[in-house]
Amino acid sequence: MEKQSQTLDLVGGCNFRDLGGYRAACGGTVRRGLIYRSGVLTYLTEADHVAIAPLGIRTIIDLRRDDEIAAEPTRWPEPVRNLSWQLDESIASSQRGAAWEKVATGPELRAWLMGSYPTMQDWLVQPLRGLCDALLDDQGPLVFHCAAGKDRTGFCAAVILGLAGVDEDTILADYALTDTAVDLYAFTRTHRAARMGLTDGEHPFEKMAPDVREALMRADPAYLKAALDSVAERHGSIAGYAQAALGLDEAKIAAIRERLVEP
Repeated sequence: MEKQSQTLDLVGGCNFRDLGGYRAACGGTVRRGLIYRSGVLTYLTEADHVAIAPLGIRTIIDLRRDDEIAAEPTRWPEPVRNLSWQLDESIASSQRGAAWEKVATGPELRAWLMGSYPTMQDWLVQPLRGLCDALLDDQGPLVFHCAAGKDRTGFCAAVILGLAGVDEDTILADYALTDTAVDLYAFTRTHRAARMGLTDGEHPFEKMAPDVREALMRADPAYLKAALDSVAERHGSIAGYAQAALGLDEAKIAAIRERLVEP
């Protein structure tokens, strides 16, 4: 990886960083200032609003469930196009604390996440289509986010970077930057409502054994690698996935790459 993703120093921000700056296979570079990734946007302060205003964000892609959005609504300094989708609740519910609380050890939770990550290619199809449409329709600069800016956001970032022609090692390294961009446990303790996608009952993080909590909050590249391996097995490549699952033809994929990459 040739650069460190630019993390914005925001008081109430969570893992907010520029996805640009990476080298693409064509020899160009992913544009800076076009597409950002983040966690929850609820706790941005007035000072944060001043800091992000120059970014000129026009579109927010919200990857969260409806109950998450209701519990932690986005706070943004200016009117923007804010897009969200009704996720398949039968699938999305597998992310809830009840599923995590069934495991007793860190290795068990790690194994659960390794099995869960590949399913995102199925239930994040609609948001990914919306994200690609926003790029095609020149609705940027934009930010896409979930709760922690790690799992759902990490998979979507992998798809976007893959379409831009960024190599897999760099994609995995960008994912791992979450561990240095934000202390998710400290963020959650500071902002008690910041449940990282968990909206029912007592906050489960406090009841987890330390190794379980560490496995949950860590941006382990092996998690995303499991998803990318599954995409490759089913579709051959990220471009193949974009064609088969997202309905993008070769011309649209080329247009997205042109939008994302500068010489």
